[in-house]
Amino acid sequence: MKKRKSSKINHLESFSRFYREIQEKSDVKIKGYIDIQRAKSDEDMKRHVSALSEDFQSRVEAIGEQFGGLNNRLDSVDKRLDSHSEMVGKLLVSMDVVKTNVEFMKDSLKKKVDYDEFIALERRVPRLNQK
Repeated sequence: MKKRKSSKINHLESFSRFYREIQEKSDVKIKGYIDIQRAKSDEDMKRHVSALSEDFQSRVEAIGEQFGGLNNRLDSVDKRLDSHSEMVGKLLVSMDVVKTNVEFMKDSLKKKVDYDEFIALERRVPRLNQK
């Protein structure tokens, strides 16, 4: 019986060693496979990130160009607004002159007789001269 136990133990130990060797070999293979897959994945990821980066940079560049165009348009609108402000200032001065002239004309017209009153006076004067 002892021989059986010892042969069983020897058999178990040899099986255990065999299993460890297979496990170590498969671990090495699995690690190698994982390393290869990681390297492929890293390359794919680098290509993908590079493509995204290029796309992003081109879009930012386009936005920069549009901003430059808008900036130029704003400058031209600003110049036009300045010229319009200048014109409005000149018109205000002219309106002050027109107001002054209208006031002067109103005052001088108050001193004059209108047409109906003039006709009435023309009729009255000859009658008064006759008397």
